[in-house]
Amino acid sequence: MADLLVIFPILLAFLPLAALLANGINAYIVSPVLATAAALAAGFTHILFDVPIWSVWLIIVGLQLILFFLKPVRERVVANLKVAQSDLYSVGVLGLAALMSAMASISTPAPLAWDARSIWFHHAKWLNGPAEYFLEAQFLPAGNWPDYPFTGPALMTLSWQLTGGSENLWLASRISGVLVILVGLLTAVVLANTFAPKAHFVLKLGIAFIFVASLTLLADGYYNAGYQDTLQAALVGLLFALVLSLKSSKWQDLMLPALVFLLASNIKQEGFWFATGVLVLALSVQAIQKNYLALALLAAPAIVRVSWSWFQDHVGMPDNGHTAEVIERFPLLFSGDLEVANNLQLVFTNGIQPRSMNYVLLALLSAILIAMLGKGESFVARLPISIASITAPLGVLGVAVVTYVLGQSGGLEWWLGTSYTRITATFELLALIAMLIASLNLLPDSKPKLVVAQKPVSKKAKKRR
Repeated sequence: MADLLVIFPILLAFLPLAALLANGINAYIVSPVLATAAALAAGFTHILFDVPIWSVWLIIVGLQLILFFLKPVRERVVANLKVAQSDLYSVGVLGLAALMSAMASISTPAPLAWDARSIWFHHAKWLNGPAEYFLEAQFLPAGNWPDYPFTGPALMTLSWQLTGGSENLWLASRISGVLVILVGLLTAVVLANTFAPKAHFVLKLGIAFIFVASLTLLADGYYNAGYQDTLQAALVGLLFALVLSLKSSKWQDLMLPALVFLLASNIKQEGFWFATGVLVLALSVQAIQKNYLALALLAAPAIVRVSWSWFQDHVGMPDNGHTAEVIERFPLLFSGDLEVANNLQLVFTNGIQPRSMNYVLLALLSAILIAMLGKGESFVARLPISIASITAPLGVLGVAVVTYVLGQSGGLEWWLGTSYTRITATFELLALIAMLIASLNLLPDSKPKLVVAQKPVSKKAKKRR
């Protein structure tokens, strides 16, 4: 629990900036996203210019103070951060955030899990010293995956450096777990504001709790054990929710989805492809709804890809060639190749059938409910959202399956047994989002309280009193 006294100040340090991008309760749970993006930026700066992560991050935090020199901005920030005690939904969301963050911290297992220790904690240690540590680590064996992005490790390193620099693996695991909780909660709030704005606050809070609790079970429940798979899934899901929920045509509304895309594509390598697919799908819905300004977000994948390629070349980061191998072998899917057919059968028997089929059916049922029983707009207007809600999880699952079938010529059964539940965490999360959207669509609107008008008291009656 003591680690929360470190975690909350870090994740809430960007409240002033968050209040310019969101208001009320949303600002409080947008701040952790901004804090993580600043940690990633500080990580890149550290590697390129050998400046400590903590100092760069604090400079970015300090730049927010410039906002308060402008009176209109200062007044807007203060107004947007106000949460009235009578706003029971917002108070409830804050309560859920505190409660579930505390539960994530208390339930954190000993930091002994293999991938956490061999990959993510190692990457955080490389960032916790001179830049040469990270650069020299690029020549380590591929088992340490030195070419992985480092959003999670940068946040871990930041928490260490702000508490004296000691490599506290418990704190590293806990800050990752709390971030998953808050990102999941933000996803639930964004979708509730879009699909059930008038529903009773108790029902919305209940659904949010169930959604976030379900999120913690993904990837074998390792969300608070230093693994990054659940965080990647949560960020891809948040990206889908944010873009799907875009309503206005303001440039500032695109800033948060762009930042979330940056984070989602810099957790693990497959995160870029998952985030890009989900982004294009959600933007298709926006195009159908004639919100053409949102299409500017299509530039995000190109910018991120070019920037990451330049960074890889600049620091000498190895390329494991896995993606290129899959793309090169893609025609084999349609060639009748015996090895590919055997691999496909293995993936179905050892992965899809026992683990994923329930989520496929969940997403399919949810999509049908959205199209047939969604409230408000016509069937034709609901159909794009329904199609997107089923296509997103199935598309991610398809990418994962193709990767397994084409990406490794031997040892596939072992590979499936050790990684399938983590690789498919994003697919499962998107299936849960389909269920969340369907559930919110089925909530009845809260009945407004009746106000009984009182007859005005006559002057004679007042005199009698």
